[in-house]
Amino acid sequence: MAVNPRHTPRPASTGMVTRHGPESWPGMLRNWWPAWSGIPTRGGERAAEAAAGGLEARERSHERGLTKKMVAAPARRELVRWMGTRGLSERRCLAVVGMSASSFRYQPRPDQNVAQRARIVALAQRHRRYGSPMIYLKLRQGGEVINHKRVERLYALEKLHIRRRRRKKIPVADRQPLIRPESANEVSSMDLVFDRVAGGRMLKCLVIVDDATHESVAIVVEHTIGGDHLTRLAEQ
Repeated sequence: MAVNPRHTPRPASTGMVTRHGPESWPGMLRNWWPAWSGIPTRGGERAAEAAAGGLEARERSHERGLTKKMVAAPARRELVRWMGTRGLSERRCLAVVGMSASSFRYQPRPDQNVAQRARIVALAQRHRRYGSPMIYLKLRQGGEVINHKRVERLYALEKLHIRRRRRKKIPVADRQPLIRPESANEVSSMDLVFDRVAGGRMLKCLVIVDDATHESVAIVVEHTIGGDHLTRLAEQ
């Protein structure tokens, strides 16, 4: 690759631009274009080209592409308009800022998702614990033809993310090893087993097992087992 002998590297920018107001634009231009300060209308393009080392437009755009992007497209458009009021042509302004003419003249199309965003917000307010998958399901059930990826994108744009419930922290107690009983009738364990009859009524089966012999001491089957009944069974 041939190297232009007239090329002199431009100094790097002194820092990232965080706010792009009109008062900061002259400083930005001095960093990008060292010899730029009050270039007159006549012959301004020749002076700027000489300050850049006589590089071709393609070479300058390639060199500019290697550096990190400093401003977004809306800020660049405002910067180009401001430079136009200072006497530079639109072509030179776009070359300095590093923006194409099509991007500068781009007009954003109107948002076509206004009605869908309103329906998503209404569903999210009605169903507080619904996420984007459930809202997508509700839209499809209502006859809306929409892609699930669009629902997720609009859901995120409206900032409708559900807050995750924090798990309640229970202090961990000191664990003690289980003591194996030496004889029968010392330690017993009980559990409830549920079932249903053919009519649909629930059955509760209380099972009591001796931990030493692993013998089923009692199996009590009732429709309802209250606390008093359970106490009498434990005392037996």
